[in-house]
Amino acid sequence: MKYICIDKNRYMPSQAVACEHQGDVTVTCPDNEVIIVTQGFYGRDDDDICPGNVFTKDCYAKGSLDILRETCNNKQSCVITASNSIFGDPCVYTNKFIKMEYHCVKKAAEDIQLQKALACEHYPGITVTCPRGDVILDAYGFYGRDEAQSCPGNVYTTDCYSEASVHIIKCNCMNKNSCVLQASNSVFGDPCPFTNKFAKLDYFCVPDYRNELNLEVACEHHASVTAKCPENKIIQVVDGFYGRDDRTTCPGNVFTTDCVGAGTLDILKKNCDEENSCVLSASNSIFGDPCPRTNKLIKMYYYLLVLVFATVSSCDLNKAVACEHSDDVTVTCPGDKVIDVAYAGYGRYDRKTCGSRWALSTHCYANNSYDIIIGNCQEKNSCILKASNSIFGDPCYGTLKYIEMKYICIDKNRYMPSQAVACEHQGDVTVTCPDNEVIIVTQGFYGRDDDDICPGNVFTKDCYAKGSLDILRETCNNKQSCVITASNSIFGDPCVYTNKFIKMEYHCVKKAAEDIQLQKALACEHYPGVTVTCPRGDVILDAYGFYGRDEAQSCPGNVYTTDCYSEASVHIIKCNCMNKNSCVLQASNSVFGDPCPFTNKFAKLDYFCVPDYRNELNLEVACEHHASVTAKCPENKIIQVVDGFYGRDDRTTCPGNVFTTDCVGAGTLDILKKNCDEENSCVLSASNSIFGDPCPRTNKLIKMYYYCI
Repeated sequence: MKYICIDKNRYMPSQAVACEHQGDVTVTCPDNEVIIVTQGFYGRDDDDICPGNVFTKDCYAKGSLDILRETCNNKQSCVITASNSIFGDPCVYTNKFIKMEYHCVKKAAEDIQLQKALACEHYPGITVTCPRGDVILDAYGFYGRDEAQSCPGNVYTTDCYSEASVHIIKCNCMNKNSCVLQASNSVFGDPCPFTNKFAKLDYFCVPDYRNELNLEVACEHHASVTAKCPENKIIQVVDGFYGRDDRTTCPGNVFTTDCVGAGTLDILKKNCDEENSCVLSASNSIFGDPCPRTNKLIKMYYYLLVLVFATVSSCDLNKAVACEHSDDVTVTCPGDKVIDVAYAGYGRYDRKTCGSRWALSTHCYANNSYDIIIGNCQEKNSCILKASNSIFGDPCYGTLKYIEMKYICIDKNRYMPSQAVACEHQGDVTVTCPDNEVIIVTQGFYGRDDDDICPGNVFTKDCYAKGSLDILRETCNNKQSCVITASNSIFGDPCVYTNKFIKMEYHCVKKAAEDIQLQKALACEHYPGVTVTCPRGDVILDAYGFYGRDEAQSCPGNVYTTDCYSEASVHIIKCNCMNKNSCVLQASNSVFGDPCPFTNKFAKLDYFCVPDYRNELNLEVACEHHASVTAKCPENKIIQVVDGFYGRDDRTTCPGNVFTTDCVGAGTLDILKKNCDEENSCVLSASNSIFGDPCPRTNKLIKMYYYCI
């Protein structure tokens, strides 16, 4: 018997059962707590529950768990009804029931949503982290393989599951703020040898049951009240209102006890969230008057959370200003670094810059100024800013104008991508990287965005084929060389009658042990930063960074616009994360500015983890019928095998008979990785007894390429 010891009250779910044809069942949690459904189904899985006709005990209505969660989650009470009219009939003639497992958890500031994490075998573990003050509620843990798409590697079965994994993952993660999800046979055992497996966790982030819910009350026409936390803790507002809900709290006239001011909670959260203390003043001048002639009050419910400081790299934008009719301004980056322009314009946007005497307009911008400044300064070590109508034209006559440029200084060789262009009707273009390096496409499209590239008919410059970036990545990523062809037959025709082209930005990176895959990270405003981490020996290659809001689903909060974007964010995120093993992605106006006030924003990063360019690729060779060879890394480093084979590929390396130079043993790389990966040293023995004999009568050798990381 294998078992774990648990805290039943904080670990085991409650269960509710509703039988078909036997009426509704009400599920209720205590005050200030809500229901979170972790598991459940409509169907039948045993004989004893809900007696009646039983023709099968393997019956589950598809989608029934989603319906139960939609019915009950984030509510103090809900009603469940076992009925085919709600779930469909998964097993005709059999009496069915609902079996639902749930937890009562403290009410949160926002609705609690299901989240998912996945970790692949032979890759580093994934850190699952909840926001400050929350803990993990484990809905479902799994190690094995139940589908073919997730995680690269050999897939011999998709019906493979470690029975112990649900308990081990629950034990590792349940009721913790953070845990590591690691896909490893050493943790779970090996339910399907030779198949690459993964670990999955479906979970909720719920308020820590150890945090006490606090209540602060402030009465109208009385002194303000201060909500205050102990040192090193901050306020998280969960609920609150301004109005009247009883006759006893606060003296004065009470004509109604059903009075709640609209928008009160938003005001309380804005004033108090993430503060150590805040002042509550019950006043119509702040909240409006939801019930005239009745004395009102504020009630604010809140948790005290431990203050955690996110570590964010310092990548503040530099700012240069050149005033009209004044001296030119020279912008220079230190050493070999070059300018990367985040924002630039010529005009006037305020009354303070360059003096207010001739500030007749503060909404003035020369449309061509960004392109001119980019052409003058981008990727140069130094440039001169000259604020003159003779260069930009005069966008606002009679107003003193200026150039404003925000920029960062970067290492061009390790930061800026290469670019490839292929024109429609002008043949293929071959993109090639040096030996032992592969292409990674960071940005690209098929369409047209300017007049100058690829001359021809131009009816529009706002033309992009949907999905063209994905096609370019599929064509080129993880290859030393690829061919791109600008053709409607590949991408479709996004703008008829206009000559189109491919514009593709890419990096040549060192070849990795596995194909390099696109990854995504998202951080929500008013939540802690998200740590983006690559495996040991890899660094972040930034494909696209963004702060603002471009869709309504991600991240809770107010959404007044989905067309909101900080122009500087792509540069700041690149500066914070590019070529680093780890960085913090933080969604904060203090980092990026506020592109859309009153809307909750998020920061996104699309990225690749690529081998660190500072690591040298090593080669070790062992010859058949000769002594073994030891591959060894320096102290505190380990081997990461990138490529290798057992066989013969030339006539000069290793002496002996050579009847062929086209000989590679199957499965060699897997054996080398199994023996050497994550070891400080390993022994290479070129022997048929280990690898088989891929070419009899020919003297063979091992070649193993590896990094020390």
